[in-house]
Amino acid sequence: MARILRTETSLRRRQAAIARELAVRHLVRIAVWAAALALLAWGALHAHRTGAYPGLVFGAFAILCAAGYEVRLREIAAERRNLEGGRRGEGRHPRRAGRSPRRRQAPGTAAIS
Repeated sequence: MARILRTETSLRRRQAAIARELAVRHLVRIAVWAAALALLAWGALHAHRTGAYPGLVFGAFAILCAAGYEVRLREIAAERRNLEGGRRGEGRHPRRAGRSPRRRQAPGTAAIS
């Protein structure tokens, strides 16, 4: 029983963390891409003026990091869908989830003890 409660608590914490991350994803996504593009533009301008390419490489790395963050957001959204699907499935199949099912009685029949 303690293991089940610990697992349920872990799932709730993970769902809360996912909800927090996805709640601010739009603003953070815009900020990350804006910063990456600004660094890339700075690097390109620096490379054009000085002929040195480290700034351009740094800007390209920022774009790579922004793309990685985008992939991470998609993974989090997929994990959220999987957790929600698991919760729905748990409600439909209580015996498999470790809970005893509610027994239904056919209409017009008496319960046999």
